[in-house]
Amino acid sequence: MKKLADLVLKYPWLIIGATLALTLLFGFSMIRLESESDVKKLLPENSESVLTYNEIDEEFGGADRLIIVFEDSEICDYDTLSKIRELSAELKDVPGISRIVSLTNMDEIKPVADGIKVAPLLDEIPRERAKLAAFKHKILNDDKYVDNFISSDGKAAMIMAQLFVERDNPVMISEVRSLAEKYKGPEKILITGTPEIAQTILSGMASDMVRLIPLVILLVVVILFLGFRSVYGVVLPLLTVGFATIWSMGTLALIGQPVTVIGSAIPVLLIAVGSAYGIHLIARFDEEIPTNRDELLKKVLTKTGLAILIAAATTAAGFISNVVSDITAIKFFGIITACGIAYAFILTVTLVPAILKLMPGSRTNEQVERKNHGLLSQVLGSLSRAITSRRSPILPITLLILVIAGFGYPRLSTETDPVNYFSKNSTVVKSMHLVKDKFGGSITLDILFDGDLKDPELLRKIETLQKRLEKIDILSKPYSIVDALKETNRYMNNDDPAYDRIPDSREGIAQYLLFLSMSGGDFTDSMITSDHETMLVSCRVATTNSTPVDRMVKQAKQEIETIFGDSDDVEIRLSGMSVVFKDMREMLINNQVQSLILALAVVFLMVLVLYRTPLGALYCMVPIIITLMLNFGIMGWFGIALDMATVLVASIAVGLGIDYSVHFFNRYKEERQLGKSREDSIDLSLRTVGKPIIYNALSVALGFLVLLGSQFALLKNFGILIALTMAFSSFGALAILPELLMIKVRVINLNQKKEKKQ
Repeated sequence: MKKLADLVLKYPWLIIGATLALTLLFGFSMIRLESESDVKKLLPENSESVLTYNEIDEEFGGADRLIIVFEDSEICDYDTLSKIRELSAELKDVPGISRIVSLTNMDEIKPVADGIKVAPLLDEIPRERAKLAAFKHKILNDDKYVDNFISSDGKAAMIMAQLFVERDNPVMISEVRSLAEKYKGPEKILITGTPEIAQTILSGMASDMVRLIPLVILLVVVILFLGFRSVYGVVLPLLTVGFATIWSMGTLALIGQPVTVIGSAIPVLLIAVGSAYGIHLIARFDEEIPTNRDELLKKVLTKTGLAILIAAATTAAGFISNVVSDITAIKFFGIITACGIAYAFILTVTLVPAILKLMPGSRTNEQVERKNHGLLSQVLGSLSRAITSRRSPILPITLLILVIAGFGYPRLSTETDPVNYFSKNSTVVKSMHLVKDKFGGSITLDILFDGDLKDPELLRKIETLQKRLEKIDILSKPYSIVDALKETNRYMNNDDPAYDRIPDSREGIAQYLLFLSMSGGDFTDSMITSDHETMLVSCRVATTNSTPVDRMVKQAKQEIETIFGDSDDVEIRLSGMSVVFKDMREMLINNQVQSLILALAVVFLMVLVLYRTPLGALYCMVPIIITLMLNFGIMGWFGIALDMATVLVASIAVGLGIDYSVHFFNRYKEERQLGKSREDSIDLSLRTVGKPIIYNALSVALGFLVLLGSQFALLKNFGILIALTMAFSSFGALAILPELLMIKVRVINLNQKKEKKQ
């Protein structure tokens, strides 16, 4: 640090110029930043569920679906059906949409004199009430349509849009919304499905960043001003985190990664967290009696710079531990925030002292003394007396609270449902509930079969599977080429119900497949490939909540195992958003354990290597471990699930929380090396570094509480939990860590008392 101090103080203008140049470079790079909210792209590209999903995309005209719902007191009237037909026709021309299916444009199998034909379900929309009533009666008594494209009460109808693999989501969704708006009234029209939710998330991310970043800056300014009562005490920490944030987001753009819903919190996080290093540096600068400016800055950098280095390294280690995550968004969140912490450290130990050297004016001894004996110093002095007097109840009370928190652990759950990103009263949630109630849900369980699909025995097994899937309570009735073949077989045999079954011969199946593919345009395209080697069975899933979806996927796998066993004749793969969500939850749990163990191990080793005292390193870790235990207990008690955001809280708590312990322990060791007693070292450490620890904890906690203004429920929970962990870890550094350091004194005193009695 001495060499760095000499360099910075010798070339302050060069430091300032280089900083501005780099900031401009990274700032221009930010122009290339893109946003991403596609859930599939958060998983590894080699994930089986994602690979299968992409294959469905390519082979069957799109696995992603938009759902447009008409809701009215009577769907089967001329005006409403006409609107559905007109909107369906216009939607077909929207770039990115591969196929539109609705009551007014879908095909069905019909018997004719010489066999069958595939023809429109509705040729013309009738005006006569009797014909409309007959059409309504027909579709409400056919399970191909009821609860699939019309609700059982006849008050809602659905248009399903399948999407091409390559599409411009924002443009496409905007055009679909505009078209739907034209046809509203008196009917209500709602749009949902994962592409619509993804676009709503993107819009919300942009809105959050515009609204929340200025608010968090304002809060940090207020806290810094109350803490330092000086212009430089406010401006310099903000300058470092402002530049560090620009450098970080520029880095994200340079490595070609998009901003995700989690990544949108990075600026708020860095502004709140990165100010810590400037706070500690300036606090030490203000604490020292003013002498020669260069000598003062050298002392500050030498003494406090080491603590800042340790704090930054351990914080970065906490974030970088997320690199083990299989979820791309979490991995790069960890990498970029670790870069941001490194940038904030570099700027703090270079730019801040360079500006302080050039800053005009000087402080008097009276000003320094006044800052060192304020109200907060008195409060910390009272805490010091309570701890060093050996009458503190802090440890017993902490133990009791941990026991209470422990009862919340069994209640912990995981959740990857994007619907939970939103508040319960949002349009997204209301639309999802409507589709669930009327049409069995908007996400799917998709099953791909590769094999000899002209084999009657194989098709009968698939038929058995479909029947068993239908009995799983959250699944709708699946419709596949099996149903079309049974219907064709019945019509080819004079509509005799006895023939509503799979044909007995390979030749019969091949003939029917040929009839269907030749007579009905794209009728079979969403069910079987043109080479008749791959088919799709798809069911809608009534909920996106984790527990029932996980149970359903498990049941489906068990049924497949029971029916098909280890057969080599067919390859079966599961996908759909329900399976993607399940895979993501499993990764969240595994990655939480891995990243947390890695963060704790790395941070402990770093503190151990730097301080070379195993007991001291362990003492520094205790407040963090207590913080983690309280965090998971609160999540369990209050029903806050581990999701894409809250799963990060533990590693962040390790990385940020260790800062407070490091700063306190570093000052404590410094005073002990000067020959002071444990009691005096603890007292002086609390009165000095205690204040910047409190300022920083307040800055971080209030900065993250700004996320309560986010449109996303998961970011609100994230903000609350980070704020609480900052409160716990700062309290641990200022109360529990000193208590642990006093244990040796108490043991010695206890032994002395025993010896005197003897």
